[in-house]
Amino acid sequence: MSKATSQLSPNSDLTNSPISSTKKSSSWWQGLGRTWNNLSIKAKISILLVTGAAIPVIAVTQGIVEFAKRESLKNLQSNLATELVLLQQEISLEQQNLATNANALALSVQAAGVNLKDPNSVASNSQKLQSFIKNVKNQKSNASFYLITDDRGRTVAQYIQEVKDDGSKYPLVPTDKTNSSPQFQPIELKNGIALGEIPIVSKALTLSRPLSGFELLSNSALQRLGLGRQANIGMRFQKTEGLAESKQPYPEGKFDIDGGKAGFVLMAVEPIQLDNNKVGTAIVGTLVNRNFELIDRLKNVANVSTATIFAQDWRVSTNVPYTDKTTRAIGTRVSRAVADIVLNKGETFLGSANIIGVEYQTGYSPIYDHSQQIDGTKALPVGIAYVGESQTQVDAILGRITLAGYGIGGVVLIVSTILISAPSESISRPLRRLTQFASQIAEGKSGIRLEANDRQDEIGVLSQNLNEMAENIDANLEAKKLEAEEQRLEKEKLELAIYTLLEEVSEATNGDLTVRASLDSLELSTVADLFNAIIDNLQEIAIEARQSTSQVGSSLKQNESAIRLLAEQAIAEAQETRDTLISIEQMSQSIQAVAANASQAEKIADDTYNTVVSSTSNMDLTVSSILELRTTVGETAKKMKRLGESSQKIWLYRNCRGRHQI
Repeated sequence: MSKATSQLSPNSDLTNSPISSTKKSSSWWQGLGRTWNNLSIKAKISILLVTGAAIPVIAVTQGIVEFAKRESLKNLQSNLATELVLLQQEISLEQQNLATNANALALSVQAAGVNLKDPNSVASNSQKLQSFIKNVKNQKSNASFYLITDDRGRTVAQYIQEVKDDGSKYPLVPTDKTNSSPQFQPIELKNGIALGEIPIVSKALTLSRPLSGFELLSNSALQRLGLGRQANIGMRFQKTEGLAESKQPYPEGKFDIDGGKAGFVLMAVEPIQLDNNKVGTAIVGTLVNRNFELIDRLKNVANVSTATIFAQDWRVSTNVPYTDKTTRAIGTRVSRAVADIVLNKGETFLGSANIIGVEYQTGYSPIYDHSQQIDGTKALPVGIAYVGESQTQVDAILGRITLAGYGIGGVVLIVSTILISAPSESISRPLRRLTQFASQIAEGKSGIRLEANDRQDEIGVLSQNLNEMAENIDANLEAKKLEAEEQRLEKEKLELAIYTLLEEVSEATNGDLTVRASLDSLELSTVADLFNAIIDNLQEIAIEARQSTSQVGSSLKQNESAIRLLAEQAIAEAQETRDTLISIEQMSQSIQAVAANASQAEKIADDTYNTVVSSTSNMDLTVSSILELRTTVGETAKKMKRLGESSQKIWLYRNCRGRHQI
């Protein structure tokens, strides 16, 4: 391990270490615990009850809100699926209307017996053919063209109109005040327009059967019909920066839309027969590019927010706003995620999708051309039908649901809090009363009791126990007071006895060995008896010493030297006797000290029992001192006895010596 990794700088920050984090966490919990412990019971109960009520309310509210959101999204998707079906039905209905008009036009020609293959018949009946078209047009005036062709698909009679739009500007998004009904202007063209190469026309002639559907026509075919300018929407800019690949459109050229100039035409072709021979066709069609009647009508009928018809992946008719929020987003293309499912797989798409950088809840379904009527299994989608709701609007709806849910939850919580306050107060009030009672007991107040009640819960049991505790405390205090009074009286009695004893034996310190201690005091009878025994022994020793001294005095005259020696010994013995008397005086001082200690014990013994123990210890010390004095007196008596024996020996020696001399 290198120095850089093995050594820590003195200023290294260790606050992020696991130990430090653990300490911080522990300290935080401890602080929270202290804060909780310092709260009042009412606050704790209120917090617990409100929390207990709030958690279920919040959980239920959140659950309801989430459920409502899910159900709203499900309902929205279900509605989108329904609206998508409505759009398809509108398309089918429009398709049927076109087919009906084409059929009516064909029947009119057949009924008139006009041979469309014969130029002379066509020329002689040209006015009649135009009247047939006029009659049908009056029934469906919004179609882009009404055509009668010969057996090769060339027009022999026609009426063509285009939307009044010069194409210089993109059309505005409709508002409630906008009239979405398209305005048309007729196009004057000569007959003979060749349409035989259009697949639906050639298939209808070949199969001798009516066909209809959305047809994707090239711009050149539309130019022949004079509709090229209306079809030419172009490829509008779409910002793809920052979008996932699935939300971006496919590269241009993936689907053939003639560079943004193709026309998406809903049309019907009805073959015309005369004497069981094909003589021509009746064609009715609507160019959807820049024609918003179908889209806007669906919005009004089904309350769809946005709808679109795509030619392949390219918007040709829509009320979806562009990024400028004012114009229709025609010319833009669908995301590849949708195109892959709808166009490549022929399936319906329901869910969230990105439309020009904005999220929508959407529904997309495929649109087919005439080939679906020929062989539905081989038909491929040529366009897309779309309905959707902006995610912003969806979020606004969900926001209102959330606000309503939490508003209801808040009301429930407020009502719960109000209802909880009563039981909280009913619990905290008796607890406060119990707390105050316990505080008064702790302060030493006596004779107080809690008000009796018939509660059988924990508070009632606790009240009863506290009352019993107060009674026991009062009884114990009374007993202690009596015991302390008895101890005080005993101490006073003991002190009086000590003073009496001291007065009785005080003369002994002056050499009066006739004093005797009274045995009336039961407490000091042992001490008095022992003192009397000591004085008796001292008196006997003194008598013996006096007798020995007399004998010694007599002997001194006979033997001065021996007497001097004995005198010296006597002086020594006398010194010891004096020491004994000093010891007796010290004993008297000890007794006085005992008396002083007893006086001090009297002052302290009023409150505590421990003072009694201390005074007893002092008495034990006094007795020990007296016993030590007794030992000292005993030793003195022995020495006096030896002095007497020595005096006796001197006397015997003297007598023996005198006899010997005689």
